[in-house]
Amino acid sequence: MVHPQRPERPAPALVRGLDRCFTVAKACGWPEKAVVFVQSQVPQTAELALVFGMFTPLGWLERVPTYKEQLQELREKDLGTYGFLGYPVLMTADIIMYKATRVPVGADQVAHLELTREIARKFNYHYGPVFPEPQPLLTEAAKVVGTDGRKMSKSYGNTIEIFGEEKAVRKKIMGIKMDSRTPQEPVTSGTPAVSQSSVIATASA
Repeated sequence: MVHPQRPERPAPALVRGLDRCFTVAKACGWPEKAVVFVQSQVPQTAELALVFGMFTPLGWLERVPTYKEQLQELREKDLGTYGFLGYPVLMTADIIMYKATRVPVGADQVAHLELTREIARKFNYHYGPVFPEPQPLLTEAAKVVGTDGRKMSKSYGNTIEIFGEEKAVRKKIMGIKMDSRTPQEPVTSGTPAVSQSSVIATASA
């Protein structure tokens, strides 16, 4: 699924994003069945998110760890919008309108999925057993770190763009903190990005 436009994402950028999405998917190998669509072309997603938003307590949204973390990390951005605070409600609609029972997520998204279950549970309490309560599907590499050791996020500027300029990509790679540990030593939250990346590569092999 490709997310709809935001104020900082003009239409040409959305088109480029779609093109790159298909390019990366082709390079990685298509699964037996894959459906790629623009979220805004499915109006039921926004409609269901509106319904869920009517009975989702504000406190549920404010306690989401990634919300509090990004408020601290991205103070230079205007995050005082419902689009940012209410994103987990939209994500809930994305997930349970298709009645998903297992959802592949990163470790940082587990709290979002717990909120999804709470919203589904509350909806079912009022209207009957309509939606399942999806469970997280985690891999050995449940957390993907960025070039600075924090979680990987475009918002943090710590990603390595596949289609980035060679000089910019090289600068980011050369700036990654290296690790002197042996491969046998455990990876922890404080382990440099290079070692964390090796865990991802091993899990993908």
